[in-house]
Amino acid sequence: GKVTALINNLRKLFGAHELEFKDFYIKEACDEVLEFIEPTLKSKNISLTKSYEGNLVTFGSAIQIQQVLINIFNNATDAIENAKTESREIDLRIYQNQATAVIAIKDTGTGIAPDIASMIFELYQSTKADGLGIGLWLCKAIIDKHEGKIAVLNNPLGGTIFEIHLPLA
Repeated sequence: GKVTALINNLRKLFGAHELEFKDFYIKEACDEVLEFIEPTLKSKNISLTKSYEGNLVTFGSAIQIQQVLINIFNNATDAIENAKTESREIDLRIYQNQATAVIAIKDTGTGIAPDIASMIFELYQSTKADGLGIGLWLCKAIIDKHEGKIAVLNNPLGGTIFEIHLPLA
């Protein structure tokens, strides 16, 4: 499907040096990702809320950032499936913090074991049995390339919060 195609394109692109970095709207990049993950969320009975503050622009590769987002949404979906809790929610928020755009993705999943949290972005660290996906280490590599930061926090109310910080264009 679309996601597989995107991952294959990304694998090709990521090896290409001529990958275009240009200004793009973060909100548009997010909306495109939501368009093709929403059917999955619906089928798994996960509700999505989103709030976008301002129309923030960053400099980089929209496709790479989308790949990171898909990976985080996939992780959130899996965590919610595994948690078997009443509340099945993913919350996406985009806001500005000084010269930075923040994309925060919060889920009501299982949360991340403290012993893994510190290593979660390390090479090939996979908590999944099949270990598929581009892995959070590649997410971090992409965000580093964009001179941004990616962090994971345990949500005190249960679940996980992923935060991506990207410099504004």
